[in-house]
Amino acid sequence: MEKYRVSLTDEERDALTGLLMKGKAAARRIAHARILLLADEGQDDEAIAQAVAVSSRTINRVRKRLVTEGFLAALDHKPQPPRPDKVKIKGDVEQELVRIACSDPPEG
Repeated sequence: MEKYRVSLTDEERDALTGLLMKGKAAARRIAHARILLLADEGQDDEAIAQAVAVSSRTINRVRKRLVTEGFLAALDHKPQPPRPDKVKIKGDVEQELVRIACSDPPEG
């Protein structure tokens, strides 16, 4: 696996420390902040994984996002791709279903 070196500016380090001090953020965002701070201190991935209770793959992903996409992208999780429509009934079948549901019930 390719290793990405984390080097934070003083402003970024202060922002992460402030985020951790508040404690009012999403758990994933706090974990990513801790990962970045520990990686900036030069700790290895195994020590970070034990301290933050995440996998080494997560640490590598956060490092990579910091280097390739920037500071804010590394803090937030990557959104999942849009899911296909969950509605399976469309068009004529939907119209027929509505017609049956709205009609009077059959005798018997």
